[in-house]
Amino acid sequence: INAEYMGKDKSSSFYTGLEMTISQFYKTVGNHGMHQMEIVNNTTPFDPNHHDAVFQQPVAGAEAGTICAVVRTGWTYNQRVLRPAQVGVVAEEDDS
Repeated sequence: INAEYMGKDKSSSFYTGLEMTISQFYKTVGNHGMHQMEIVNNTTPFDPNHHDAVFQQPVAGAEAGTICAVVRTGWTYNQRVLRPAQVGVVAEEDDS
């Protein structure tokens, strides 16, 4: 939750309660085998079985074919893809 982006005080009881609710939700669904896909930008390789490529862009210093941005988080259920992650992929740099 990005309270600063919304111009609110993150220490307020509303945001504290919201963060606690979200944390409890992730813990509950995790206990039943549902998890968010963990993606580390510029190191996780693109896998079409787990990711949907939304765009490509060259990124200096990053290996082509790795994920550079996550547009929408993916979910798995008992290690099967429930919703693939929508990601941006590093394209090969054009030397022209």
